[in-house]
Amino acid sequence: MFSLKDFIEDQQEGEVSTEVDLSPLLALMVTLIPVLLLQTSFATLKMLETSLPILSDRVQEETKKDEKDKDKIDFDLNVFVKNDKSVVVETIVNKSKVESKTFKPAADEKINLAAVKQEILAIKTKYPEQVSAKVTPDDQIKYDSIVRLLDVIRRANNSEAIKYKDKAGNNLETTMLFPDVVFGNISE
Repeated sequence: MFSLKDFIEDQQEGEVSTEVDLSPLLALMVTLIPVLLLQTSFATLKMLETSLPILSDRVQEETKKDEKDKDKIDFDLNVFVKNDKSVVVETIVNKSKVESKTFKPAADEKINLAAVKQEILAIKTKYPEQVSAKVTPDDQIKYDSIVRLLDVIRRANNSEAIKYKDKAGNNLETTMLFPDVVFGNISE
């Protein structure tokens, strides 16, 4: 018979040590875990067969959108700055090259900004709704020259404001020429 008093006395003397034998429990776990894993399914793939609905309203909206896109002009303005500081201004409209002009450097061997500005103003007058241009300078062009060229491409003086009519027939005036400038020679 178990006596608590005897147990406490034996514990104080250090004679009795009770250890729990875990080996049967570990053997059971080692056997059960693989069995449970084999019976468990982690992912199941199912396929539902459905038919797509007819989008008659959306088709009509897309055809109207396509008709509006026909009036839109596909326009590219490319400005190339060469090592000899000459500037080539190229206009591409609807995927066909329309015009390309080369401006040689001024007498002081700097970029001829005045001539480039006149050409940019003429292009903006022809295509007033366009706002983007691509600049491709060669590697040897100085940074301050590129910045001055960007200033010419982006904005005109107040005295050089462009007057035009929008599609609704409203008279508008702007000094913004091509404010969205992208560099064309940035490599990945």
